[in-house]
This record gives sequence, structure tokens and C-alpha cells, in this order.
Amino acid sequence: DEERASGATWGAYRVTGRFDGTTLTLTKPPEPPVWQDHSNAAITAPCPEPDGGWEPKGTQEDIQPPNRYAQNQPGFAGLWVDHIGEPPHDELSPIVLTVAFIDMLARHESELRKLWEGPLCLVQFDRTLDELQTIQSELDRKLAKLGYGSTFSDISVTENTVTFGVVFATDELREELDERFGSGVVEVQSALTPVD
Repeated sequence: DEERASGATWGAYRVTGRFDGTTLTLTKPPEPPVWQDHSNAAITAPCPEPDGGWEPKGTQEDIQPPNRYAQNQPGFAGLWVDHIGEPPHDELSPIVLTVAFIDMLARHESELRKLWEGPLCLVQFDRTLDELQTIQSELDRKLAKLGYGSTFSDISVTENTVTFGVVFATDELREELDERFGSGVVEVQSALTPVD
């Protein structure tokens, strides 16, 4: 997928070289990238399927009222859907609605049942979505200043974590993030990885 314009060439590559903390000096020519296949990665409801399976009521078209309720709660930690049945799926396919909060699950379930008649899965997480967004913002500011070279950041609603990409992640960085935010709250992905 190489492209060229105005004397510059860009694309996706696998590169091997020596990194001194600032500069990567190639030790062999760039190679085609190695892609990971995530096409079969499915988002699934963490609740066990009831005996007889999920009763197919409610589609993505019906989730706005429970979504509005959930997002307006101070303990809201995330919301996602899992399709029932075999693919292909569309917005009219029946779904399981999963909603995460940090507390008061029984009260939230009672309120959500008034707004959603389909399968419902409630989970308790340690951090609100607002807390994850605050961590993400802090990392965006802090790691750039420390010279780690941020490549991306993302929130995993289903895992209740923040993923942060840097050019090269050190063990010290991972330890510092675990100490600051809690073990496993921030997953660091390094663009450069050591090779033998």
C-alpha cells in the first residue's frame, strides 16, 4: 500500500534496526508488514447465556432510551451489544445489551428493565468511563512530554482499560503506569519490540 507524493513515500512497513532512544537506524531494508487478523474477534456479553438461550427481543434501533439512561448515571462504566445468532448481522439483528456500572447494579437493572425488553447483561467494573477518559487525557499529555512518542490511545469499554501506544515501551514505563493507575489499568503497546 505504498503511496508517493511530493518526493515523500509512505505506507505500512516492518522495519528492523538499532534504536538509540531517538533515532532508528535500519540494519536491513524495510519489509512488508505482518498484520494480525482480527476479523473473527467478536464482542460478547460477559454474562452466562441462560438455559434455552437468549430470547431475541430488541435490536440496535431500540437501545437509545437505555443508552441515555446509562450515560446519565454517575457510575456509568460502559455499554456494548452482542448479536444473537450467526452472522451476517445488521442493525435489525437481535442483540444482548451489556451495561457496566461501578455500583448499584440492582437499581440500574430495575430502571433499565423499564426501558429495554431484550436480553440484558449488567456488569460491575472498577472505573467509570469518565475516569478512563481522564486517564487517557493525562497519558496523552504526560507521555508526549516524557519523550515516549505517542502513536495512539484508546479505551476498551469491554475491558475497562486504556490502551496506549508508544514508539518504544520500557519496563520502567509499564511499572510507573501500574503504580500510578493500578495494575493492568493501562496497557502499553510498543511500536518497536526487541528482536534477537
